[in-house]
Amino acid sequence: MPPTPRIQDWVIDVDTHISEPGDLWTSRLPQRFQDKAPHIVRNENGMETWQIGDGGAFLPVGFTAVAGWPEPFPSAPRSMQEVPPAAYDAKERIAYMDRVGIWSMALYPNVGGFGSQAFLKLGDPELMLACVQAYNDFLIDWISPDPRRFIPVMATPFWDVEAAVKEVERCAKRGHKAVLFTGEPQSHDMPILASPHWEPLWSAAQACDLPISFHIGTGNFDDGFTPERFKEMGAGCMNGFAAISLFLDNGKQLTDLLFSGVLPKHPDLKFVSVESGIGFIPFILEAADY
Repeated sequence: MPPTPRIQDWVIDVDTHISEPGDLWTSRLPQRFQDKAPHIVRNENGMETWQIGDGGAFLPVGFTAVAGWPEPFPSAPRSMQEVPPAAYDAKERIAYMDRVGIWSMALYPNVGGFGSQAFLKLGDPELMLACVQAYNDFLIDWISPDPRRFIPVMATPFWDVEAAVKEVERCAKRGHKAVLFTGEPQSHDMPILASPHWEPLWSAAQACDLPISFHIGTGNFDDGFTPERFKEMGAGCMNGFAAISLFLDNGKQLTDLLFSGVLPKHPDLKFVSVESGIGFIPFILEAADY
């Protein structure tokens, strides 16, 4: 066993995720929504997969917890029983953090999408909002073993600005430390970042002193993710294409933000680009300045 890291060597993990437990929504949504709640199903190959809405299964549970998995991609845990407990249990997560020298972790979701866009599949605004609220409440409960060790990042019902503002204010009081928002709302038929449509949200986040996170993968995944590309390139090359596209999409989102006028209007509001790397930053700054 490696030696315990010295406290002065510990770090903050600015982007980690929770493999949501299977009863997150079925145990928390109002009774009238129980039959429509996101839930885990087992497919014909014996793999457990999350299902949201009527569109069929969409996210294998193990694909969100492949760190340390002994077999190469695209192999992954086939069920929650094979997923490491630290992926979904806070006490196990803290024990893992102690072993590797991580003082605190910023927490992002998986099932609802990195911008809550997966809930759009439900088609019912009331149910969609209830799913966001259930996740946000779950997150505060999840960190209860030691809130000092976690940075909870709230999900946002971006499809309804008024509801989003209320949720930001509610979650700030509950102890959330940041806001997760899509960096490309136009891909979901919503106004672009520069639109006055979003002003109430920017104002609410600034008033609550909560930074806004643009995580990679908040778009609709339509750009280039075609059956033809998958057929001709295969799963491995498709994965490489997807990764590069997601990183560069965040670069475009940051450029959109820089030219939106939002920053000078809200000088105390902070934004974070998450899981996107920084290699593209010099090019963006040079191109934007030019």
